[in-house]
Amino acid sequence: MSYKVNFIGRLGTDAETVSTGNTSFISCRVAVDDNNGKEKTTRWVSISADQNRFKNVAPYLTKGKLVYITGSDRVSAYLSKSGEPGVDTRVWVDSIEFVSTGTKPSDGEELFGKDEKNEKLSTGSLKPKKTTKAQETPVETQGDDDDLPF
Repeated sequence: MSYKVNFIGRLGTDAETVSTGNTSFISCRVAVDDNNGKEKTTRWVSISADQNRFKNVAPYLTKGKLVYITGSDRVSAYLSKSGEPGVDTRVWVDSIEFVSTGTKPSDGEELFGKDEKNEKLSTGSLKPKKTTKAQETPVETQGDDDDLPF
C-alpha cells in the first residue's frame, strides 16, 4: 500500500545514481524537521526518483539544498544481515522543487529555484519559461462603482 506524501526538507546527502538490473534511479536522504510544539525532531526520509526523468536535476541535488518533494510513500519489510527484521520507508518522487530561503541564492537556485519564471521540475525539465515584459497601458474605466458585488 502506498500513500501520496509531500514535504519540505534539506538534502542530507548528494544524490547518487543506483542501478539494479535494467533499472536506474536517483537516490538520496532528506532531513525533515517535525515540530510538535515543545520538541523539534528530525526525521530522515529516503527518496528515489526515476533516473531518466530527473537526470537533468540530479547534479543540483546536493547536500544542504532545501527541496519540496511530492511522491508516493512505499514501505517494505526486510531481514538484516544478522537476521533481524526491519522496515524500509522510501518515497518514490513525482516532483522535486527547489525552495528559496529568502537569502542570497546558492548554486543552482538562481536558475532552478521556486519562482514563477521557471517551470516546475516534475518532469525533470530545466527549461525556463519564456517571459516577456508587457508594456503597461493605463486603462480608463467609466461607470458607477454600484456594479461591484461588495
